Amino acid sequence: MYNSVSDEDYRKKVSFLTQTPVKGVMTSYQKWKWPRIHMAKWCLYPGKNASAEGSDSDNKYVIFRYAEVLLMAAEAINEANGGPTSAAYSYINAVRARARYTPEGSRSYPADLQSGMSQDAFRQAVREERRVELAFEWKRWYDLKRWGVIVEAFNGATAYESQPNVKSFHALLPIPQEEIGRNANLLPQNPGY
Repeated sequence: MYNSVSDEDYRKKVSFLTQTPVKGVMTSYQKWKWPRIHMAKWCLYPGKNASAEGSDSDNKYVIFRYAEVLLMAAEAINEANGGPTSAAYSYINAVRARARYTPEGSRSYPADLQSGMSQDAFRQAVREERRVELAFEWKRWYDLKRWGVIVEAFNGATAYESQPNVKSFHALLPIPQEEIGRNANLLPQNPGY
């Protein structure tokens, strides 16, 4: 995912950990014991209350953010109206405007979406915005399920992490056998399990 986010997007800088102090020396991820880029969204700027182990922090895990409300509204308007309206553009562009505001000053990326997009193009723009804006907030799986694209997301040509064993039935979890056995109405198992 790291390579799929533009270097111009400030959200990349605050979402990924590519270097950290190791024994007092700033060290790139390539030299870490496990050389891979890590998620940093909740640990990069822990605040004044952080302990040495990072066990306490000013950062609290977010369940639901205003950006998600705006993106849901933009998506819903697009789907309900057969295409985006001025309100849908204003919602997604509000999220993009906030992403341009950084501690170092305002940036030009990501630019506002311009009117005139087709329903499908706007749908793809909203999906991409959700992927980047809500990265590491435990929303993606539910988006993929809701959009009906789980198999494509894991097996498609543009999959970020190919998982060829993912099938459409994986959208549902198996019902525990104990629950099936207890149900007098003969609860059937979800297909594929």
